[in-house]
Amino acid sequence: MKKVLILLFSIGICYAQQIDKPLDLPSTFEQSAAVFNGVVAAKNSYWDVDRKMIYTVHKVQVSTSFKGDAEKFRYVMTKGGTVGLEGLIVKPSVRLAKNTSGYFMVKEVENITLEGFSHNDQLMELIQGLDGFFDYDIQTDRVQLPGSHQTSKRKFERAIKNLSKKKPKSVDVSIETEIFSQSFFVTNGIQITNVSPTTIVAGNAEVLTIAGNGFGEFELNNSFGVVSFRDADTGGLGWIESLKTHIVSWTDTEIKVKVPSNSGSGSFRITRSDNTSYQSTQTITIPFSVSTVIYSIDGSSSNDVEYPIFHAGSMQDDVTTENPINQDNVIDGAYRFVLNTTFSKNESAKESFDTALRDWVCTTGLNFEIIEETTEIESSALDFMNIVNFGSTNALAVTYSYYTGCIDGDVVNWTWTDVDIIFNDTIDWGYETVSNSQYDFSSTAKHELGHALGFGHTIDEETLMHYAVGGGVGPVSITPYLSGAEIILARDISTSFCGVLDPHVVSECSSLDPTLDSDGDGLTDIFDDCPNTTLGDSIDVNGCGLSQLDSDEDGVSDDVDLCDNTPAGAVVDASGCADTDVDGIYDNVDLCPDTPDGAEIDSDGCAEFQKDSDGDGVSDDFDLCNATPENTDVDAYGCSTFLLAPDNFNVVVTSNSCIDTNDGSIYVSANNQSLQYQVEINGSQHGLNSNYGFSKTIDNLGIGVYPVCFSVIGQTDFQQCFTVVLSQPDPLSVLAALSNSGEQ
Repeated sequence: MKKVLILLFSIGICYAQQIDKPLDLPSTFEQSAAVFNGVVAAKNSYWDVDRKMIYTVHKVQVSTSFKGDAEKFRYVMTKGGTVGLEGLIVKPSVRLAKNTSGYFMVKEVENITLEGFSHNDQLMELIQGLDGFFDYDIQTDRVQLPGSHQTSKRKFERAIKNLSKKKPKSVDVSIETEIFSQSFFVTNGIQITNVSPTTIVAGNAEVLTIAGNGFGEFELNNSFGVVSFRDADTGGLGWIESLKTHIVSWTDTEIKVKVPSNSGSGSFRITRSDNTSYQSTQTITIPFSVSTVIYSIDGSSSNDVEYPIFHAGSMQDDVTTENPINQDNVIDGAYRFVLNTTFSKNESAKESFDTALRDWVCTTGLNFEIIEETTEIESSALDFMNIVNFGSTNALAVTYSYYTGCIDGDVVNWTWTDVDIIFNDTIDWGYETVSNSQYDFSSTAKHELGHALGFGHTIDEETLMHYAVGGGVGPVSITPYLSGAEIILARDISTSFCGVLDPHVVSECSSLDPTLDSDGDGLTDIFDDCPNTTLGDSIDVNGCGLSQLDSDEDGVSDDVDLCDNTPAGAVVDASGCADTDVDGIYDNVDLCPDTPDGAEIDSDGCAEFQKDSDGDGVSDDFDLCNATPENTDVDAYGCSTFLLAPDNFNVVVTSNSCIDTNDGSIYVSANNQSLQYQVEINGSQHGLNSNYGFSKTIDNLGIGVYPVCFSVIGQTDFQQCFTVVLSQPDPLSVLAALSNSGEQ
C-alpha cells in the first residue's frame, strides 16, 4: 500500500509561490489532529483580540471523520477576510467559499483568540497552511491535490483510510448522500455557439457574452443561474462562481456575465437554475486578474457586489472618524516600503528587491518606493507600515494587503492601507545567478510586488503572475501586465478616496505623462482607449470615434456599419450586413434568417410555414385557428384541445367477485376537483362530482372485463377509458392425510 501512496501523492508542489517539494500525505496525516470531509456551511471574518490580523472562520459541516473526534461541525480558520469596512487579502492562501466541499487535515490553533467569536477553544487550522485542504469537485468526482493534479475520490479515501487504520466514523449521512456519494447531473441540453470576447480581464467588470441555447431561466424556485470560471489560484482545478450581481442578463439563448477576479484562462461552466450543468468546449484567455473586494451593504450575500480597490496618495488610521491620525506609510502619492533590519543586511536581497520595484514603478507609473530607514518590526500585522522581511511562511513568499472602505450612497469605495511582503527565510534563494536547485528571488519579488500593485494570479506558466513557480530561473517580464497596470493607475490617480485621502500620484521615475492628450480629443492618454482619434471626430466615454469601433466584431467599423449587431462569424458586405438565406432581408432584421431558396416571404423575411402568429407551436400554413390564446393546448391543426393530467383519474378494484355471485366492486376518483365528471361502467352512467366527493364505489359486479370511461361535463370531445378485469378467487382445496398412528 505504501507503494500506491507514493505513486498517488509524491507530487511536486510549485503553485502559488509555494515551496517546491513532494506532498508527503503520511506526514500531513500524522501531524493532523483531525481529518474529515465536509462542506462549508457558513463563514465569518473576525479581528484577533489585538486587532492586528483578520481571520476567516469556516463552519464546516462534517460528513465523515477519518481521524479525531466525530464532531458535527469543525471551525477551520484561515488568514484574510472582511470585517465591516476593513479587510485583508493574503496571497497565497486557501479560499473556501460557502458550499465548498472537500477533505480537511487540521490541527488546533495556538495563541490566537478572535474578537466576538464564541468557539475559540474549537478553532482549527490547515496543516502547513496550504496543504491541508483537498477540494472535491462533485461534477467530476475528483479530489484536487497540490499543483495541477487530481485523483479520484475513491483512491483518495482509500489512501487516508489506510493511513488511519481505523474505520471511518459517519457523522452526517445527508451530506455524504447529497455531496460525496452523488453523481452530479451534467446536461446535454445546453449548446454554446459563440463566446465573445475570447480574451478578457478578470475583476475589471468586463462582460463576457455567451450565445447558444438551453440556458433556461436565470431564477427558478429561489435558485439562480451561475457561470463558473477556472480558479487561477489552483491552476484551474477549482472554480470561481459568478455572483448574482455579476449577471448582466440571462435568457435561454444568451448570457452576459462580468468575469470575477481570480478567474483564469480555460473553459468555463454554466449551471442552470435547475442545478444542471454544462462545461464549455470553448476556452477564454484571461491575461491578468485585478484584485477586488466582495461586499454587500445590507449584509445579504445575494446582494454581494465586487468592488475595485484603489491606491491612495495619503493615509489615515481611520477614514470614518472626525479626528484621524495621519500615517506615513503613504506620503505625497506614494506607498513607502520599509525594510526589516535583517532583510536590509542581505545586500543581494535588498538590491534584487529594489531592482524589481523600480522595474514595476518606473515602467507603469504606479508609485511605490523604499525609504532609507529600517525597522525591527517583523510581523505582517496591520500597523500602517509596509514591511519587507524574511520570516516563517509555508510558501516562497506571502503578500498581506490590508484595505479599508467607506460608503458613498449605494456604492462602497475601497483603498489599500498597508502592504507587507514576507519572504521565506528557509529557502535557498538565487540572486545574481540561479541554479536549478534554487529559487529565483528576483522573479518571486516581482511576483509579490505584482500582488501589492493589485494583480491576482494567472494561468500561464510563461508569465510572471502565473499561479505556479518551480526551481531555477523564473519569469521576470512585466510586459504582459502593462495594460493592466494602466487600468489600475488610471482609476488610482483620478480618485480622492471618500473625499478624505489624496489621489495616487504617478511615480517620478516614470516617463508617463498623465496630462498628455495625443489626439487632442479632451481625454488624456491614460484614460483614452483610442489615443489616435482623428481631430474633430465625436468620441465615446473611452475616447474612441465610431471609425475606431467595431461593436459586433464583423470587420466593419461602426461609422459605416448599417447592421451593428451582426452575429459573430457571419459573412458581411461592405455595410456590415449579412443575409444568410439570400432572401433580400438582412439578418439583423430578418425574423427567419434560414428561409429555403425560392420561398415566398413577407416583410419580416419569413415564409408562411416559418411563422406561428399565435405561438401555439403550429405554423401558420397548417394552423386553422391562428388566434389561439397563449398557453392553450392545441391539436395538429392549431385548435384548442381539452387535456387532463394522465394521472387525473384513479381506478381500483376493491373486491373481486366470488364464484357464482355478483359481489365485486370498483372504486373510481378524480384528482382535479374543479370540473364535473361522469363515469360509465357496464353501460351505466354515474355522477362523479362534488356531491360524491369526486369518488365513488360501484358495487354488485360479477366476473368479467369492464370498460371504465370518464367524460367531463361541457367537454363533448373528451373521453378517457380504462379496462378493468374482475376475477374470481381460486376454489378452496382441502388435503387430508393419515399418519402412521392413524391420526388424521
